[in-house]
Amino acid sequence: MNGRVLTLSAALLLATACGASNAAIPAGTAATHATTAGATMSPADMAAMVRPTATPAASPAASAATPPDTTATTPAPAALPAVNAAAMVPPATSAPAPTNAPVVTPAPVAPGTTVTVTLTDTTIRLSAASAPTGTVTFAVTNSGTTIHELVVLQTAIAQNALPADPAHPGTVLQPGFLGKVANLAAGASGSLTLTLVPGSYVLICNEPVHYSALGMHTAFSVR
Repeated sequence: MNGRVLTLSAALLLATACGASNAAIPAGTAATHATTAGATMSPADMAAMVRPTATPAASPAASAATPPDTTATTPAPAALPAVNAAAMVPPATSAPAPTNAPVVTPAPVAPGTTVTVTLTDTTIRLSAASAPTGTVTFAVTNSGTTIHELVVLQTAIAQNALPADPAHPGTVLQPGFLGKVANLAAGASGSLTLTLVPGSYVLICNEPVHYSALGMHTAFSVR
C-alpha cells in the first residue's frame, strides 16, 4: 500500500514539473508513465523532486494598472507685496494757460504823501496844506517848550469853531476823529499814517487851553 501511495505522489509531482507538455498526454499513458517512474525511482529521488512553491512574480498587467505616483509637489506661490493704490495714480498736471489769454497788468499804486508837521507853543505849521487821496503820513515834531499833540479830524466845521467839551474843561470836542500823536515832549517826534478820502480836515492840539487860548489849530484838505 505505501509503495502505491509513493508511486502516485511521484506521478503528480512529475506532472507539475513537466508543465503543459505533460497535460497533453492521455490519462492512460500518464498513469503508465507514472507507474514506470515509480518502479525505477527510489523514495529519496522522489523527495528531491519536491521544490518549495515560489512566490509568483507580480503580474505586469497589475503593475501597469497602478503606475507609481510621479507627480511633483508644486510649491505654493509666494505672497505678492502689497501695492499702494495711491502710488499708482499719476500726479495731476495743471493745464497750460491758453496762449491767447489777456495779460492783466495791475494798476500802479500811488506813493503815499508825507506832510511835515511842526508844533510850536502857539501854532501848527504844515509843509503842505493839502494832499491827494490815499495814504498820508504826518511826520510830527514838537519844537515847543511843553507837551503837545496832533489830532486829525475829518469835519466840515471851521478850524476855529469847534465846540468846547463840557466834560473836559479847556478842551474841545473832536468830531470825525481819525487818530492822533499824543504826549510829545519838547523836542520829541512821532508820526501818524492814515488813508484819507477827499474832504475837509482840521488838525489841532487838544491839550488844555492849547486850542482856545494858544490858537493851536489849522485847516487841511484832501483832493
